[in-house]
Amino acid sequence: MKSKAESFHRIRWVLLLAAISLAVALPAMQVLAAAGIWQSYVVINGVYYDANASTANPDFQNQNLGTFAPGSATLILSGGEVKTYKNNGTDVTSARLMYRVYPVGSPSGGFTAVNLPFAENLPNAGDQRWAQTSAGIDLLGALGEGNYTLEVYFEASTNGVDSPATVYDSNGGTNYSATFAIASTPGPLTPVAAKALWLDTNTVAWNGAGGASYKLLYDPDGEITDAAEAVACTFPAPGSPCYVDLTASGAISGYAKNPNATGLTRLLTGLSANHAKFLLTGELVVTSYDGGGARLDATRTQVQSVLDDLYVDNGTAAAAALGVSYSAGAPTVKVWAPTAQSVTLERYATSTGAEAGSHAMTLDPASGVWSVTGDSSWDRQFYLFDVEVYVPSTDAVEHNLVSDQVELAVP
Repeated sequence: MKSKAESFHRIRWVLLLAAISLAVALPAMQVLAAAGIWQSYVVINGVYYDANASTANPDFQNQNLGTFAPGSATLILSGGEVKTYKNNGTDVTSARLMYRVYPVGSPSGGFTAVNLPFAENLPNAGDQRWAQTSAGIDLLGALGEGNYTLEVYFEASTNGVDSPATVYDSNGGTNYSATFAIASTPGPLTPVAAKALWLDTNTVAWNGAGGASYKLLYDPDGEITDAAEAVACTFPAPGSPCYVDLTASGAISGYAKNPNATGLTRLLTGLSANHAKFLLTGELVVTSYDGGGARLDATRTQVQSVLDDLYVDNGTAAAAALGVSYSAGAPTVKVWAPTAQSVTLERYATSTGAEAGSHAMTLDPASGVWSVTGDSSWDRQFYLFDVEVYVPSTDAVEHNLVSDQVELAVP
């Protein structure tokens, strides 16, 4: 029989073990800071990149920002954006993006601050947005040839009430980093003929020299150079020369509209319809390479079949009403120009008179049709289209002033 003292010690141990078990079983309580940064973005060349965010924007972390020629000013740090929270009497008083540029693998130099002014209060109490998109900082500056890292973090100042004087968004202390390269002046790339047939969104028929790898090169302005071979396209809207890797996959068959493609090498693009539509507004060249990466062949791309696939077979172009139509006395003018970068309607009071008005038209991405709606004053007037489009014969983006093949005047 145990003594009272022995029983007491046993009970005490049981209680202690029970307390330990509860401590292990219960989840830790979250301690909320009084202020912080809960979302952040970097803005490069006017394009938002996600830092501490998960949106449709491209990610900044580990992003390849491109390859640039010495002395160019095409890599601009436009600024950034943060969203902050505050509670318990804390006030956020300012916010900044901090950045530095250094050779890849050799972190060095101090950080420079880009002020992010207050933009707005957000719907959730205490949440605020701070943003700057017009800083205009040339990141290339006097840098020489080489590979570089752009490293950033974000910070916000507070009034110090129940919070540190400065709070950070630094990717867990490692900061956010992207890379870019400065290369020698781009060399010429001269495509031969037009031996590549883009059949549908995902399929290119290749009739050139076979290789170990293939690329679809894009240049928004024409006069393509080998710079397009150095940078992978970043969608949704690449603004400089770039490439899309193509994957060889057997031989072409089953394309009734393109019997001449049967038996040619099938190259898969992996593109979405929207990304394919964007690339079709610039110069397109397909290239092949040997196992060492040396270019074997380069040829222009025939695009009529993929335009049918995107806008007729899988779009609404076939049902689109082109030319002029009226609603309540107001005319709407429509024209099909899926490869155009922009279309403007130029309006004239008479067939030989001076221009009476210029009106930007809007693209319907499903049909490739551009349209603009006027008012009753346009009735019986004349018009032309100013079509901004890449022209293979001049290897440049031109502004072509053309007539409407459906109508010549507002009837």
